[in-house]
Amino acid sequence: MSLTHDWFGARLVYIQSGTQNRLVSEGESDFSEPKRQRIHGVSFNADRGSWMARAEFLYIDRTEDYGKDYSQLYAVGYHFGRLLPLVSYANYRQKLNPGGVGAEAHSTLSMVLRYDRTDASAFKLQFDYWKDKTDPGYISLHGDARVITLSYDRVF
Repeated sequence: MSLTHDWFGARLVYIQSGTQNRLVSEGESDFSEPKRQRIHGVSFNADRGSWMARAEFLYIDRTEDYGKDYSQLYAVGYHFGRLLPLVSYANYRQKLNPGGVGAEAHSTLSMVLRYDRTDASAFKLQFDYWKDKTDPGYISLHGDARVITLSYDRVF
């Protein structure tokens, strides 16, 4: 469900589906038995005057498989004509079923500079700092990462 009014929008989502896993890092080639997952999400968008802000919250119930997932994203930016500097912070964490060993967790801080070339295309320079907060007992530690991305987006 999506609701909008003038400069503010909100979206609610509910998805139910099946999921299967395999541990690629351990060389498994077979998928697990299908399990049910339920995904709940809500997002808020505000674009008023020169300011824009966004928040997203996601909860995934995979209790039949391994546990639950939680994530959040917060972003704020300011329009200078066609130029939009933006800062965002996101985090993700798992909560495992009792007896589970080592949960995945990470956060990302992003700084973006976007230039809208036209109403349907933009150049974007982005710096991401990805911080691994995974428990030491997790199967595969990811490590921290710093990434610079330059992109050109066009809507057809």
